[in-house]
Amino acid sequence: AFPIPSQKRGEQFLRGFLKDKKVKEVIVVGHSKGGNVAVYASATQEPEEQDKIIKCFNYDGPGFVPSFYKEETYLRIKSRIYKFIPPQSFVGRLMREDSNFKVVASDEKYLMQHWAHSWAIKQNGEFEYLEKYDNFSKNVYIAANELLMSYTPDERRLTVNALFDMFDKANIMYIDDIYEIKEARKAFFDEFVNMQNEERRRITNFIGRVIKLSSESYLTDRREDLIKDFREFLVSVKDAGLLKYIQEKGNSIKDKIDSKNNSNGN
Repeated sequence: AFPIPSQKRGEQFLRGFLKDKKVKEVIVVGHSKGGNVAVYASATQEPEEQDKIIKCFNYDGPGFVPSFYKEETYLRIKSRIYKFIPPQSFVGRLMREDSNFKVVASDEKYLMQHWAHSWAIKQNGEFEYLEKYDNFSKNVYIAANELLMSYTPDERRLTVNALFDMFDKANIMYIDDIYEIKEARKAFFDEFVNMQNEERRRITNFIGRVIKLSSESYLTDRREDLIKDFREFLVSVKDAGLLKYIQEKGNSIKDKIDSKNNSNGN
């Protein structure tokens, strides 16, 4: 149930730190699941402690259920929370999110953009911002959240926890560890295989349905573009004389087959 154990631990740790009278100002930072915990911990402090938090940075961390954003404690610190996502963000778009986020350019693609080291930084030390996120991120957001919101709170908690536990237990810090480190890749898939049947079923079902829903959403979103691209392809094929060549080749092959069949018949 909400909150999950890691959120509770984050809240308790930050509270203990903020209660120290020597602490005057704090900046809370987190990436991925840690970004989610950073926001939750900052938004659940008492007003006196919360006043010490000057900023909270969430780097591509998941969001929360819609009711969380209506809580008085969250609204009290909302203006000090800053969220950053890459253009093809997946993790940072899980669950509902507040509208206060910026899109940062990345030199990686898709899931690899979750690796914050790939984010573009200008010479003045600031992020290189983009106007909006990619269609991939939009479609995944629609698909993943349509699915997650159809789950009961317990199913939602178990699914998200199981997904992150696979990375934690395999000691995978970055998405590209799966591709670049053989031991990490083996450990990751070993964790999947060794899961309880129910956990494995839940993860497989979630990933499969997200892929299906996001693919359908993407194809629907790009339907006109795909039709246009296909028409332009047919025109280019015709202009290049390829269509006539293919037809001639097809007729030639057909004639050879017919001739062979006739010979066998005689």
